[in-house]
Amino acid sequence: PAGIGAAIAAAKNGASVAIVDRFGGFGGLATLGQTTNCEGGVYLSGDKQLIGGVFEEFLNSLLEKKGALRGNDLIQNHIFYACDESRCENDLQIVMVEVETFKQAADEFMDKYGVDVYFFTMITDVVMDGSKIQGIIIDNKNGKQILLGKQFVDCTGEAWVANKAGAETILPNPKAPIELNFRAAGIRNVIDSYQGNMKELPYGAVNFFPLPHSNHFRFEMTRYLGNSAEADDLSTAMVECRKQVPVLINWLKENWSGCENMFLLDSAEWIGCMAYRTVVGEHQLTIKESLELKIPEDSVLLSGYGVDLHSHEEGGQNHLIYLQPGQCFGIRYGCLIPKTPIDNILVAGRAISREPGVGTELIAVTMSTGEAAGTACALSIKNNVKPRDLDVTVLREQLLAQGVLLQPKPAAKFDGYYLQR
Repeated sequence: PAGIGAAIAAAKNGASVAIVDRFGGFGGLATLGQTTNCEGGVYLSGDKQLIGGVFEEFLNSLLEKKGALRGNDLIQNHIFYACDESRCENDLQIVMVEVETFKQAADEFMDKYGVDVYFFTMITDVVMDGSKIQGIIIDNKNGKQILLGKQFVDCTGEAWVANKAGAETILPNPKAPIELNFRAAGIRNVIDSYQGNMKELPYGAVNFFPLPHSNHFRFEMTRYLGNSAEADDLSTAMVECRKQVPVLINWLKENWSGCENMFLLDSAEWIGCMAYRTVVGEHQLTIKESLELKIPEDSVLLSGYGVDLHSHEEGGQNHLIYLQPGQCFGIRYGCLIPKTPIDNILVAGRAISREPGVGTELIAVTMSTGEAAGTACALSIKNNVKPRDLDVTVLREQLLAQGVLLQPKPAAKFDGYYLQR
């Protein structure tokens, strides 16, 4: 999602843009990883709207294609959460997306804004000229090539390009949770979709989410402990998590009301790593800062998601601190700027400079970090300055002109559809 936000925003601001993806569809964990929802309290929080800009434009496209439900639709239309009181979140205005529609919409947006697309292409290295990136080395069916550029936005989810360019990064814990989502159908009249303290299960909880298709659900219940920076661990994690899927389905059939006739649709093509490389930035967003609900004057987007630390034990319990409906904090521009003096790269997405667990990994938030970074890079080219030297006031003014929200605004009329706990 960060790559989508960065590419569209840069192109809107007059830059010639290329986007590189190792797979054949955009969205990363949102599509290939089946992270099919943006948690409540992110796009809409209580009676406030927190995110606009590219994400809202993209969401409107999904809604037109009937490939998404806006935050409060599950409640107001009595589709699911209207009768489910098991969820631990304070705000259930969850944005739900359909994977194939998401990928199709992303393709259309790239065509609409004239972005050059490189699918099935790996980035293998960078070409440096002192403190400046000249280009990235890519490898695909045409062999190795160098893709030159004036500015770069790292949306790899692990600051991989920034790290290759020499930026200081923080490596993940060698034994951290890695998870594989899966989708299932044949589920009828299910009410409770969450229960913690289930230590007999790898994830330590029953946890699943509705999909746009009736009686289809996405399950987040597998867990393997490994190092997301090691290729061997990623391969092992994929195999081990996939082994857990049929075991979990059989357990749910026997133990969870409404799941008696469930069957597997598919498992994700990519795994979610809950600890990964992040950049060391000009500013690090801390848990304390987010829970104090600070919106600094140099913020470039808002988030309403609290703390989400996944357990580093099999069967262990996640540490969650949800903000109250309507609360939010700002993410500063410095979180996107590597502290290492590299002239022409910003980091967007989940690998921005932050403490582990700060709520910045959601689809809407990562896409918005991309929008901020892509806009900043285009403005840097126009003004002939390094991104780190760009006047943040100029950046914020342009983001506001693009519909980005830098202060919460009243949401469209609502009817008390978020939970108050």
